Amino acid sequence: MSRQGGAADPDGLARKLALLLEGAQALGMPPLHTGYPRLAHAAARQLIQEALPLAPNKAPAPTKLR
Repeated sequence: MSRQGGAADPDGLARKLALLLEGAQALGMPPLHTGYPRLAHAAARQLIQEALPLAPNKAPAPTKLR
């Protein structure tokens, strides 16, 4: 997907997201802090936004965590 989205380094993005996921899982078991999922989501979103070019006149859609 990152390749289709136009990421300059899709493999690098995949490695960063995998590392983030591993770290979030490690911190979340047992749940030490209820905010870790939100922090991981925000970090992943930032990594993706920085790696993918934005289409002209298109802002990223906001997302809500439940």
